[in-house]
Amino acid sequence: MIRLFHFTDEEAATAILSDGFRKGERGDPWFSRDLRTMGETARTVLLEVWLDATEDEVEQFRASVDEEVLDDDFGNFVPIADPKEFEEFEWYTIPAETVNARGEGSTGTR
Repeated sequence: MIRLFHFTDEEAATAILSDGFRKGERGDPWFSRDLRTMGETARTVLLEVWLDATEDEVEQFRASVDEEVLDDDFGNFVPIADPKEFEEFEWYTIPAETVNARGEGSTGTR
């Protein structure tokens, strides 16, 4: 089991817990394996997902976001102003149907 985190707002968290993850405007849901990537955002609900997968299976979904960073004021990704200040983290875009079929989750409000 691989532990993943997904940060969202209360409305989306309720929908996810009721109906599962779904593809959004930016594609498949984004996950991190490191809570440091979450930061202080307007999103208030942390979903912890345990995915029944191997390291190799999860690695195939690794995403690169090293040209953008989440801007809390806009609630969206924006180009990085100074790449030297950017610390790279591991992000994963895992198909919603994979997470729904092979994941177990819980929530915690931040």
